[in-house]
Amino acid sequence: MMKKIGFFVSCTLIILIAISWQTKQETRQEIDSPPQFERLDNSEVVIPEHLLDVEEKNSLSALLRAKEQCDERHLTYSDKVKSINNSLIRALQTELQAGKTETELMAYEKQYTTFHRGFDDLLLLARINLEKQKYQFTRSAEILGEWTGLSVINGLNDEKVPQLIADLQSNPPSGMKMFLSLKDQVSRSEIALLLDNKENFNTYLESPLGIEDVSVISPSVLVILTATRLDVQEFQQAIAQHNFTVNDVAVAIHSELPVEYISAVLQQTQSPEAIPVLMRGPFNEAFFNLADMAAAKHNTRLLQLLATYGVTPSDKPGIVTGLDIAIVNMKFYSATQSYPDEYFETLVYLKGKGYRAHGETVQFDGASGIRFSPPHNKSQWSSTVSDPELKKLLESIELISVGERIPQLKPDNSALSNAIAVAKDKRQELKREGEQCAATERLLRDREGFADFEEAREIIKRIEADYGEVAGQLHQIDPALYVIWYEQKNHRVGRSESVFLNLLRDKQFQQALEYSTAHPLTTVETDALLRAMLSNFDELLSVWQARVMPAAPSSLEALKYLKLEQWQYWYEQGFDFNLHDQQGRDVFVAAALSQGAVNVISFFHEKGLKPQTQELGPDVIDVLLELSYRDGKLHPALATVLPLVNEFEPNHYARVSRLKQFYPGEYTALVTMKPALEVKGDVPMNRFRLRL
Repeated sequence: MMKKIGFFVSCTLIILIAISWQTKQETRQEIDSPPQFERLDNSEVVIPEHLLDVEEKNSLSALLRAKEQCDERHLTYSDKVKSINNSLIRALQTELQAGKTETELMAYEKQYTTFHRGFDDLLLLARINLEKQKYQFTRSAEILGEWTGLSVINGLNDEKVPQLIADLQSNPPSGMKMFLSLKDQVSRSEIALLLDNKENFNTYLESPLGIEDVSVISPSVLVILTATRLDVQEFQQAIAQHNFTVNDVAVAIHSELPVEYISAVLQQTQSPEAIPVLMRGPFNEAFFNLADMAAAKHNTRLLQLLATYGVTPSDKPGIVTGLDIAIVNMKFYSATQSYPDEYFETLVYLKGKGYRAHGETVQFDGASGIRFSPPHNKSQWSSTVSDPELKKLLESIELISVGERIPQLKPDNSALSNAIAVAKDKRQELKREGEQCAATERLLRDREGFADFEEAREIIKRIEADYGEVAGQLHQIDPALYVIWYEQKNHRVGRSESVFLNLLRDKQFQQALEYSTAHPLTTVETDALLRAMLSNFDELLSVWQARVMPAAPSSLEALKYLKLEQWQYWYEQGFDFNLHDQQGRDVFVAAALSQGAVNVISFFHEKGLKPQTQELGPDVIDVLLELSYRDGKLHPALATVLPLVNEFEPNHYARVSRLKQFYPGEYTALVTMKPALEVKGDVPMNRFRLRL
């Protein structure tokens, strides 16, 4: 596949707040004998019945086999969770089909204990499953070969479609998603080809690919996204013989298509009052109808247009109202910026229509304000609004009090109550399995000589109390301790808001470029930019390179999701591979954690890059040795990395000592590969594990 659509990229990354960074040469003190701490007494381990024979045999191999069984259980854990939740979703679908409303069903919420999904999420999925049956969805990539007009997608043409189909068929869904983009210049003839798809015009392809930020692809979606390439009159005439669904209109609203174009689509839409199953809000909230989406976009003209079709925002006390949606989707603005007029217009419009919002008046720092808190959604505080007129408007809104929330039912013999009870029993069974495996982990950790997290925390406390220079001391004991301390010190809670983050979320990349050249980015903003580059590299490289007073990201871990072809492309485009994060880790560490570590590190070697092993925290040698012990065999990337390193640290030898103790054959192979890593004398094994 072509570079632009050949990779399926996904990442998760914990964002850490910035600390003032000093190089290891500045912070690290030479310590003749690092502080030693005796092992803390472990609390008594309660051995589950299925492990009694293991304990009696006093066998490490038996514990490892038990651990393997637990690992197998862990692999199926998500399937078991899904099965439990699906049983409840089916029960909720049955109730909905019987005519129950969302309000009636939410009365059962307190009977349910959140299990990876909230009760409101399960109810939403039940509703979407029912609505989805009304439309044509497919998972077969072969439909791409039936469609015409796909050349509107950047990098795609008729010659490349068969290869794209083959790639999608040979790569089973993994949950990862890549969003393609439209090309800059789309011709009228290409739009005409999209409109030539008569029979499957509204068939939505669910696959690892999306278009722009829409999770599915269909000719109708592509027509919506390319609509403004035609003027309104041309567009109206072009679609006159086509039918659209409420989902197509939802894409139009989400993409902020001008109202005149949306009006043309609505004229060709059957059942515009239906629930859209595509598109959610920025906080993953669902919309009960198109007017809810219009309220989220603060589009009063669209609200008025939809009202002519009988579609008005939700008004469900205890669940959500149109005013709730408008308020929680207001973005953060600083005191020097003006709030959009659309905010005022939408709030005035909805308030005039009699809508209320969930919330309560609260006292904070001696002043009163309103905390708007729709159920199962984020809160918004009137006190955070810098515009006095907008704040006054918000504080004049009539509130739905806690007393008006949905009364909850006690468990009874109803089908839904019974389904919730059965799900609870299955959840308890999973919990018991988890406790048994946790006991196995404790026994195995003790046999292998590893310390637990509580001991790590205790050592960190002692170092902080007894030594002024904490980072270097912890590194001398074990780089893993340094990582734990650093993450605790820089842990950030909650959702961040800033002008730059909003620009990234809205994909306003040109404005993001202008912002980055005028304002130093915070660590949080830098982290967000690096993550966004995984799926929008071409658009954001200039933003990255144009940063004024550039801050180091808190971590480079997100780069482990890059494939070799992406690393090569980033290098060709001038991305600086000498980058370090605030913990001193280089790109070699990220590469070592990737599935294609050997090829990626070989590529680095070809380009003359060398790993940094003199910084605080774990380096690529630590990581590869840790992975070697975990897997019971030498990591193949060691053969490429070791010739690039001539000096080794005590933490390296501690991990080699562990290999010598538990995997002597692998130790012998390692020393043969790099004689300098031979363990001489009594070298203690590492007692702290890296979380990889």
